Amino acid sequence: MLDQAVVVTRCRQPHALLAPGGGEVLAVTDLHVDYAENMAWCERLDGQAFRHDVLAVSGDVSDELGALEQALGCLASKFAAVFYTPGNHELWIREKDRASGLMDSRAKLARVLELCQRLGVHTQPRRLGNLWLAPLFSWHHKSFDCEPDIPGVPPASAWTIADYGACRWPRSVPGGDSAGSVELARWFDGMNDTPAWRQLIATRHQCDALLPEKRYLYYPGLAKAVGSAPLAARLAALRPDLCLVGHTHFGWDAEVEGVRYIQAPLCSPLERRRRLATVGFGASMAAAREDPVAARWLPLEVYKGLVPAGAAAAAAANGGAAVAAAEMAAGDGAAADVAPQVGAQQQQPLAGLQQQQQQQQHPTPGLQQPQQRPQGAWAAQGWQPLRHGAMAPPLRAQWSDHYAQTVRRPDDVAMAPWVAKLYERRQRAAGGGASGGESNGG
Repeated sequence: MLDQAVVVTRCRQPHALLAPGGGEVLAVTDLHVDYAENMAWCERLDGQAFRHDVLAVSGDVSDELGALEQALGCLASKFAAVFYTPGNHELWIREKDRASGLMDSRAKLARVLELCQRLGVHTQPRRLGNLWLAPLFSWHHKSFDCEPDIPGVPPASAWTIADYGACRWPRSVPGGDSAGSVELARWFDGMNDTPAWRQLIATRHQCDALLPEKRYLYYPGLAKAVGSAPLAARLAALRPDLCLVGHTHFGWDAEVEGVRYIQAPLCSPLERRRRLATVGFGASMAAAREDPVAARWLPLEVYKGLVPAGAAAAAAANGGAAVAAAEMAAGDGAAADVAPQVGAQQQQPLAGLQQQQQQQQHPTPGLQQPQQRPQGAWAAQGWQPLRHGAMAPPLRAQWSDHYAQTVRRPDDVAMAPWVAKLYERRQRAAGGGASGGESNGG
């Protein structure tokens, strides 16, 4: 269970979701636009290709507010809607933050949410037709890691886990004075208890770690800074179709207790060059090898709607729109309130998206057959049918594929050969003493 997530789930009503223009949900995480190549990736996205689509960003865009605003604003201008959950990097306190009066991470989180509201980027659950997208606030805690530690590795501390030193929590935040506390994770989780969340639950695991075993990691202590038991409990109550996670910089596609988890990291240009096999996906690997820094396999297409382009207009011509709009007004009245942060820039595209979705809730008989044709074509391409659309075919991520066939052995605490060599070199360089570790992600 990673500690940054946007979930995709269905509503209880058995209606079809209209995705205008064959609209899709796409996913990306760990953008880290402080790298010029990654900001260029955002700017290079086609301004017309995604105008009917929704983008889910699972955190770690930038620790610098100006870069965060530039990146999210760029993405919001290219997609019909952007859903985003703040990552750990966004809450780091830098000298530039202090100079602007931001002295702690709670104040910076508030500033990030204000920025999202101004840009029209969604940070609360929202219903689009019969599809819910729900960004979830969460934070990692040490006690989530219940597997044996690797001998000879420095413990999790401000020297090895950047969040412990870069985040500054005021006394008003429970557990903020204790690095890696579960109290802080619970405080974050409490931010999800909103009217939007209660409405989402009304429509409707001890998890294996979505991370390689410790012995495979260059810094095994990373396992103490990636998981959240409160988030796991919240997802167990929700039972979403799809959870889009972020933070660790590993490509991932796995099903755990009936929920599919996908992580599609952009991470750093150096990571894309050096370990493309563990950040990319097999289905797009051939093209990725040609130019890994360009990362043209992202954003990752993870969801398709049922209704083809043009069907909404036909439904409206047959009177379906008025019926659907009336039902939405009566049965989903709170939907307009679940995301008060929608800004003027995004109100019109999102309103158009929802209007077309509403028009398909009672499609006319003449439109029933056309709706099935794209679904059948997607199934032939390996897309996995849902009641209201389809999820992407298996994405063939290296580590999740490994664990689909191999049982985890957390009691094996012998370092993998490549990890052991790293620590041997560091010990020789330090004259035989232990040295600080290096994180794989987040």
